[in-house]
Amino acid sequence: MNAPENATDPAALSEESTSDTSVAANSSEPNAKNNMSSLYAPIQDALAETERQIQQELTSADDQLKKLFAQCRHLSGKRMRPALTLLCAQLCGEIVPKHIACATIMELVHTASLVHDDVLDEATIRRHEETVNARWDNETAVLLGDLIVSKAMKLTASLENFDAFNLIAATSEKLCLGELRQEVNMGTIDLDEGVYYSIIEGKTAALIECSCRLGAMFAGAAPETVDSLGRFGLHLGTAFQIVDDLLDVSGNEKVVGKTLGQDIKKKKSTLAVIYAMQCVSEQKRIEIASTINDSENPAAELMPWLKRTNALEFARKAAEKQIALALKELEKADCSEAGADAQESLKNLAQFVLTRKY
Repeated sequence: MNAPENATDPAALSEESTSDTSVAANSSEPNAKNNMSSLYAPIQDALAETERQIQQELTSADDQLKKLFAQCRHLSGKRMRPALTLLCAQLCGEIVPKHIACATIMELVHTASLVHDDVLDEATIRRHEETVNARWDNETAVLLGDLIVSKAMKLTASLENFDAFNLIAATSEKLCLGELRQEVNMGTIDLDEGVYYSIIEGKTAALIECSCRLGAMFAGAAPETVDSLGRFGLHLGTAFQIVDDLLDVSGNEKVVGKTLGQDIKKKKSTLAVIYAMQCVSEQKRIEIASTINDSENPAAELMPWLKRTNALEFARKAAEKQIALALKELEKADCSEAGADAQESLKNLAQFVLTRKY
């Protein structure tokens, strides 16, 4: 469902995760805005505590389960969703223990979605490591993902807050619906643009929106601010997925750290492909469909066509528009006196989403 991410606070990470961070940092632009530790500086201590909770959830006394959990710990790397919860909390007021729980829940749901996503995509590499389904099998990966979701739901119940429980449950439903919509539309490469947006809002943006809302809610923010930060997350998440789709066809697999070219190979329609299909004749569409069906590496074969139609640039501009909308919503949110640094980090994080290479 979602894109991989890289861990943030070196003090709180395992040696394996720290190694992943180094790979990512070395592959990104030499800009402080692209340095995750710099972006998360205002919430460093809270994020470290969140990391400890995540690691506590992703372990077991059973040796076999311990190996499975160890394999999936590195999956989501950047910890963007928990960081958004904590940054929105600090922007609105003060980080409290329930924020740590919310941030952990967001990361657990995200991790489970990645385990399941790798099964659907038949992916073998994520974060420069074997996927769970590649090292074990699909059945094990699906059950592990289900177990992680169960842990997230158990932790959600401990919040003892019906509004939060309802929000997290509704978000989980949106994730599944987004993925299902993508599955039933597989093979429709000239998908309607509106359907594409409904898919990515469900499978990616909804969880990022939820992360932001939870941060504001448990900081006691006014409903208007909760809504503004929720919309900030929705637009940010939409841009994140558009960029992720672009990286799947134009990224460097060694930098991105996962199996690329899967969207076109699996006949998933992305914004660049949708736009390019609008720019060619019916005969050309038939040829393109044949290439996707018959080629071993359709993404590479279709790249010249995507460039010729300026489809990649169209998708890039669409992501930029989403970030502009996100920043407008961020400006609407009431910022506490102590929240200026968090607000600046959120602005920089939005820019990172556009420029990221992994």
